[in-house]
Amino acid sequence: MPSRSGSYPGDVNVLGARIVAQLIDLVAMFFLMVAVIVTLVGLLPVTDPAEAEFLGVVTFVGVALGYGTLLEGRYGKTLGKMAMNVRVVSRDGREIHYGQAFGRNIPALFGGWPTWLVGMATIAVNDDNQRLFDKASDTYVIRDTGQ
Repeated sequence: MPSRSGSYPGDVNVLGARIVAQLIDLVAMFFLMVAVIVTLVGLLPVTDPAEAEFLGVVTFVGVALGYGTLLEGRYGKTLGKMAMNVRVVSRDGREIHYGQAFGRNIPALFGGWPTWLVGMATIAVNDDNQRLFDKASDTYVIRDTGQ
């Protein structure tokens, strides 16, 4: 399928790169969550199981939303997207802002393979190659040309 750069902010035909990038990001987020939990447990005296569970939930939500929001809001890409040479841009091809990054990362809260597979399937059948939350945030993932 040819690039749609005439009507899109760049080459949006990057489904394979997005899949690999997501897998890289899942590994990175796992290690980040472990590091945060180990650090917090070392700093906070957690003795009650309810406190430990709360700490786990807060860490999960923080990493799930924060990882993509902060990296994409600042750099337009996560570690996985950096490795796969793709980036997130707005409809006009400009860098996205933190609000757009937050909006497109909401599905991370509902993590797991079913959510991920639905997102990838949506990209595959969508003419714009966007997930539902990309559409809502008016963002596109494109091949990074270094511009």
